[in-house]
Amino acid sequence: MSSLEAVLLLTTSDEINDGKFFIFCKQFLSMKKNNLSFHIFINNSEYDETTFLGYVSKLTIFKSAFVHNLNIPTDKDIYIRNQNYSGKIPPLGLTSGPNTMFLEAIKYCFNKFNTVLVLETDCHLKQNCFEVSKSYINSLSDYLISGSRYVGNQKTESLCSPFNLHLNGVAFYNTGSEEFKDLIKKMEEFILNEVEKNPARAFSYDMAFTECLLKDENIVTARRKLTKLINTTLILNCSPTSDSTITYEEINSVYPNHVIFHTKMSY
Repeated sequence: MSSLEAVLLLTTSDEINDGKFFIFCKQFLSMKKNNLSFHIFINNSEYDETTFLGYVSKLTIFKSAFVHNLNIPTDKDIYIRNQNYSGKIPPLGLTSGPNTMFLEAIKYCFNKFNTVLVLETDCHLKQNCFEVSKSYINSLSDYLISGSRYVGNQKTESLCSPFNLHLNGVAFYNTGSEEFKDLIKKMEEFILNEVEKNPARAFSYDMAFTECLLKDENIVTARRKLTKLINTTLILNCSPTSDSTITYEEINSVYPNHVIFHTKMSY
């Protein structure tokens, strides 16, 4: 049986300095205590440590809280959507910063936790999100990732495109599974190979999970792994900036049981 054991927050020093981190964490202060460990992964340590650690010490709803300053090298800590970028492109591509952060955070969890929940600071959480999440994960027996397919308003060329089929990075990850560890290795190798062939395109880790399987030469194995990437409406992905006008009322009318809403909508 699967069990949720840790919550990971992937954030940046910029989000700490501009207040996004504190606004997000304010949601925790009125929640019930739980037995989860909380791990904050930060791209570098360029923030006011005293203020930050003082706030983290108040997050007593968790069994424990840990801070991981990854100190990603500047030349690898990039997130660029402009394909006219003329600088040196690192091996993990134009989204090397988020890709590096995710890979380091998720590999840290290998052999430590059965299942982890990855969050970002633009997530809106319902008060019962962790209780519901733990019950949901307890009900799963054979999965690799469970999260949200895109449910926003952007038009795409096909409902079967990787954009529509992929699970957003805010998700549950079965870090205790050897099969999941193999998928991480496969996904990372896929990004490295694709960036080498086409450096001007951004290959984000969450899209790469699906794309590496869709392009796998072993169709039977890939098909079976794809069935273990499970969509759940407990998490909703409306994270593109263009979806910031989607309201709570609109989302709740379609998905009343969601507990995590990934959106750029203001708090």
